[in-house]
Amino acid sequence: MSEKRIYSVSIFAHNTGEVAKNLIGMTMVVGKLDAVILEAKGYSRSDNEKDGLYRPLLDMNPGEVFIPPRRRGVSLILIATHDRGRPGGCVLIRAGEINGAVFDGPGKLSRALGINMPAEGTTEWLDEDRFRLVLRGVTLVPELKPARHKKRELSEANGNGIGKETIRKHIQQIARRYLKERPAGVDFADYINALSAQCMSAKEFASMLRR
Repeated sequence: MSEKRIYSVSIFAHNTGEVAKNLIGMTMVVGKLDAVILEAKGYSRSDNEKDGLYRPLLDMNPGEVFIPPRRRGVSLILIATHDRGRPGGCVLIRAGEINGAVFDGPGKLSRALGINMPAEGTTEWLDEDRFRLVLRGVTLVPELKPARHKKRELSEANGNGIGKETIRKHIQQIARRYLKERPAGVDFADYINALSAQCMSAKEFASMLRR
């Protein structure tokens, strides 16, 4: 097993709620597109046992990917996790940002990424905040073209003490705010940079997010 695969298993070998929380703000690479995860939801082993459509997840290793047959025309991106120390849980990727556009809903996101058929695969970690979906036997037909510009990184040059550790601490609040405001053409990293530049300290930043 490769080092990247071992790292992927270690990330997803936790309870569903913890994995769903940790994925917010991370980048999921599908084909040539980067999707920043804005919303994810965990499902337990018992949830997946109730519906035959999701039972393949019961025997999947953490970090493996399952795209079940479409229901009501919707393809779902499910990543296997543990649930109370056992296989069978999963996380559903519910919303993401691609090229500054928000796709709110698992079906909208999968269509944008070109995922429109059942598939299985794995995750491969590229760095601490980015992972790739490796789907077997699937031809991706994305609705979007890859961005021509290089995606901007989070800035730590504002001199206000708001660095990556502070951003990660509040990432769920930031993602909810971004989903609510949906600033046209503004990618998630630029949105965070603009928010943090408005504040003089990490305390002020946290206070702003609570408003």
